[in-house]
Amino acid sequence: MQEALNNLLEKSFSNGSIDGALIMSEIDSGYSYVYYTNFEQIHNISPFQPVMKINGAKVHSAITRENDNRTKILFLMKPCEIRASVELKKLNQVDLDNSILLSYTCPGVLEFKEGNSFNDSEKFIENFINGNLYDNIREVCKSCINFSGEGADITINLFDKSFVALTAKGEEFLKSANIDYKTSFEPDDNYEKIKKIRETNRENLLKEYKNFFKSDDKIVEYFDKCIGCHACSHSCPICYCRQCYFESDTFKYYPDSIKRKVDYKNALRLPLDRVMFHIGRVTHMATSCVGCGMCEDVCPVNIKVSQFFKYMGTNIQNTFNYIPGINREEPLPLLTFKENEFQEIED
Repeated sequence: MQEALNNLLEKSFSNGSIDGALIMSEIDSGYSYVYYTNFEQIHNISPFQPVMKINGAKVHSAITRENDNRTKILFLMKPCEIRASVELKKLNQVDLDNSILLSYTCPGVLEFKEGNSFNDSEKFIENFINGNLYDNIREVCKSCINFSGEGADITINLFDKSFVALTAKGEEFLKSANIDYKTSFEPDDNYEKIKKIRETNRENLLKEYKNFFKSDDKIVEYFDKCIGCHACSHSCPICYCRQCYFESDTFKYYPDSIKRKVDYKNALRLPLDRVMFHIGRVTHMATSCVGCGMCEDVCPVNIKVSQFFKYMGTNIQNTFNYIPGINREEPLPLLTFKENEFQEIED
């Protein structure tokens, strides 16, 4: 598939279908996304490496948010990154008109842990297409059921080694490069085996967290170790605000404001506003959370942030019957009013 991908890139650059491409590549320090602007630059691409140092949707936004020259760019990213880009489009943070979104059936991403490296991507992929989960992938990856590349223009089905055109734009792109492709995703037994394992993991996670969060005190307990660094929001693709409300002057405390709080409560726990920050994040972006796991991997005190968001996000998304990043035309739930919504809650 990597050879076929090289062929696709070469033809697409030469026929003018794209002016640039963002692809995971091997560099001196390991693996990282690299943005190429001509085919001659491309070398050592390793698109299926289980690495996510940054959610690619953040790069997508940075490159295309003010894409005034209408540069045509191919983005080869993992399914959750693709879905995050689609959500950012709905928030006017990404240009999809001049983007080709290419994804693949994803085996998951390794956690950021010392000694947790995997340089043999072929063995990693082989394990996956044989219907097995790799033990050291992120916990949210183990319960991800949207791993086929939904939301993209094109996906690579690693199980049957085929390109699949998911949109008219994707089909036109593959045709222009004279690449063989399918027009529908065809899951095999090993794909279904992986999906069933992940569905079970997802159900278990939701059940575990429902039993745990039976009171507000449990949320305080859950974030007890939080040091208020906000690294989770800085790594989140959906938290796109240039100026975060929780980092604004509203949440800067001075001697007189601290004194008022102490006088009111008799004691003051520091750092301030940690739980409010996490609850605020949930209310802002839970409907668009794609469960990429970046927030948890960057947490310096190892709070299971992404699993909390997976639980909260899934419940909220189910309430609206909404799967983030799958349907580009479906509006964001919180920006849509339906007269007959939530009648069961009213009753």
